[in-house]
Amino acid sequence: MVLIDRRGRPSNYNENTILCLLTNSKNPMGFNQIHRELGGKLSKTTLISILRSLVSEKQIRKIKSKYQIRIGQDFVKNIENINRIINNLNEIIPDLNEEEEAYIGLYIWTIIFQEQTHPGLQFWTSNFIEISNKLPNSKYNKGIDRFFQSLNGPNIFLDNLYKLFFKFCRQFDAKTLDKVMLDVISNRSQILNSKNEKHVKLSKMLHKEIFIQRSDYEMYYGTALCNAILDVKQKALTENTVRKIKELKISKDSFDKIKMIEL
Repeated sequence: MVLIDRRGRPSNYNENTILCLLTNSKNPMGFNQIHRELGGKLSKTTLISILRSLVSEKQIRKIKSKYQIRIGQDFVKNIENINRIINNLNEIIPDLNEEEEAYIGLYIWTIIFQEQTHPGLQFWTSNFIEISNKLPNSKYNKGIDRFFQSLNGPNIFLDNLYKLFFKFCRQFDAKTLDKVMLDVISNRSQILNSKNEKHVKLSKMLHKEIFIQRSDYEMYYGTALCNAILDVKQKALTENTVRKIKELKISKDSFDKIKMIEL
């Protein structure tokens, strides 16, 4: 059954709005407070149904008549995970030039977004990327706003990944982004491209280091990172590469010790 609110919007729009509200709140929120914050846009009956659904899906939890985002929800973990990798590419792989760094980052992003709306597709027009470091802030912000307006509604998990993607692209000039995006926007492999025994061993060690963990599944991207490294610097995939990535402490066992990096 699809719930419809008084304005005729499907409940998934409202679910994401409520998730955003609870995510931004430092404290658990009671039913009446949530209803007030939503400005009366939902009837109390509809709001109760949505909250019950979110609790049953384990996206939020109810404690003493108040609601809050479940601790360790995927959008916090995964953003931190990916942020640490991307911000440390030059430390992980020595002597990367700008084009190589852009290639590795966009390779990973393309794998992550392959089942979602890839933000690069909207900006990759007329051989010019409108999200580069040369773009004036006003035009850049207008383009980003236009992208989010084109989506069906807010999704705190994807929205934060999109913001991180745009932040990554902002490091590079339009010419570099255009050239690299052309190369990686098509299907990228999560199966190791190399048959070299050493590469296979290293790939297995990194396979689960980069992952997306949702309530019902997990996707791993460590092998995709290995492919990206092999594409730009085959000799750069070494035991030292594995060591540096593991030193970032992004694996599941280390997440309790990691604080969220502000976008």
